Amino acid sequence: FQGSMAAATFAEAGEHETAKEIMAQASRQIHHFMSESEKQGVQCRFTIKPGSPEKEIINYVNSHRDVVLTIYDSDIQVSGVVGVNKKKEALTKIKQKLSVPLVLVNE
Repeated sequence: FQGSMAAATFAEAGEHETAKEIMAQASRQIHHFMSESEKQGVQCRFTIKPGSPEKEIINYVNSHRDVVLTIYDSDIQVSGVVGVNKKKEALTKIKQKLSVPLVLVNE
């Protein structure tokens, strides 16, 4: 996620080659992680969808019954009490409506 945001920033600034390099590196890292997981017998699927996380995650899990675990990188920067409260509300909605465990990634 951070890589794609950095790539978008470079693209907006007219640095299209830098943006492409960042996205290519992120793609290589994801593919490496996925192949290592599969070698260990863990099938993984990586999906990025536009939209509201509390809706998209729930819809995806409900329509893909083979999902047994959801990992969500909530690296969206929020500021102020209102922003923090909205983020907490969104995470609460996701946890309440999911039928599988939710792992949150916070760096």
